[in-house]
Amino acid sequence: MKSPFRCSIAAIAMLLTTAVMHAQSEPKQPISPLKPPHRVLLQLDQVDPAQMSPGDSQVVASRHEQLTSAVATAGFDLQQGGWSYQQAVCPVLPSAVILQYQMGAGTSQASRFVAVIPRNTSDVRIVAVQRNGNSPFTRSDANGNTIAIFNSLLSADGINIYGPAMQENDGWVKLALCYAELAGHHPTTLLTDTIYGESFDRNVSMPKRIYDKNGEFVLAFSDVNDPQSTVNWNLNFDKTAHLSSVKVVPQKMNTPVRTQKPITDIWPEKAAK
Repeated sequence: MKSPFRCSIAAIAMLLTTAVMHAQSEPKQPISPLKPPHRVLLQLDQVDPAQMSPGDSQVVASRHEQLTSAVATAGFDLQQGGWSYQQAVCPVLPSAVILQYQMGAGTSQASRFVAVIPRNTSDVRIVAVQRNGNSPFTRSDANGNTIAIFNSLLSADGINIYGPAMQENDGWVKLALCYAELAGHHPTTLLTDTIYGESFDRNVSMPKRIYDKNGEFVLAFSDVNDPQSTVNWNLNFDKTAHLSSVKVVPQKMNTPVRTQKPITDIWPEKAAK
């Protein structure tokens, strides 16, 4: 008479053999490609006119007369040859198309401005960045006009910087980068440090939100777009969630402590979705 123990072993062996044969008979599924890691660096997209979406192109075309008038009022002449522009794509400020114009880039007579073209019938607004090589008396980074336009965009898009939506998908970091784009810059920020220690070498602070004892709120990030320098941005919001002031401070670089070459690629915003 066979023992129950031996019968159990035989049954288990038959089950294992059947499972192996079934697995071998099943067609192998293709292995999906690995997704890119969470980006180390974040930079918003800049788009040439030919690559703009049909909807954005239509907004620009339909408001051309108002755009030309607003630019002239700001002291620039779009009829003058040599102007080029790119769209600064700000995903958290969808109510307007933001265009960065430049002429004579890299020369002593360079001119730059930013045009904010609402999708509704609101006025086209202009941020003067540089005129014939000269910056405004109060730089575009922190002047009242830039801040006022930004606050109007926050209102138009119903953005509450204290709301939970700003915590999703780096929303508040993108909002801070959008302000820098509005001021005529194209910053890159380091979202997290790497094994090579770039944050120390560059004297970089990771993007952060700061609440002070007065109830005000600060969005802070470091721009590492220039390999030779780091610039810290502090956007100060009051208790009503309106931007009240901006401070832009160049940082002194630290002496490098690493020997390996960094391999931190910029992940464009569209590649990170």
